[in-house]
Amino acid sequence: MPDVDAVSDEGELMTWMQYMEMLIGDLKWLLELPHYHFWSIVVYCPPLSQEVLQSFIIRAPKFYDVHYEVYQSHEIIWPIYKEIYALIFRVFMRLATYKESKVRLKSWNSL
Repeated sequence: MPDVDAVSDEGELMTWMQYMEMLIGDLKWLLELPHYHFWSIVVYCPPLSQEVLQSFIIRAPKFYDVHYEVYQSHEIIWPIYKEIYALIFRVFMRLATYKESKVRLKSWNSL
C-alpha cells in the first residue's frame, strides 16, 4: 500500500497502480497454472513466497491501523487492495489444498 502521505501525490499513486496491476496479472496467472506448475513456482521461486505473499500479509493495512479509514475511503486504492487481497487469499487457499480436482482447478481464479 502506498504511504498515507503519498495518497495525494498523483505521480506516486500512478506508479503504485502500475505495480499493482502487474501484481494482479501475476497472481491471476499463478492461479490459472496446473497443479504441478503452481507448486513448481511456489517451491522454486523464493521471491514469490518471501517477498510477495509475506510482505502483503505484513504490510497490508489491518482494520485496526490508524490510517485504515484513509485507505478505505480512497476510490482508487481500495478496489485495487480488495482485488489483491482476494487473490492472495486464493493463493493461500490453494497452498492449503491437499488434493485438487479437475473441476476445482478451473475455478481457482473465479471463486
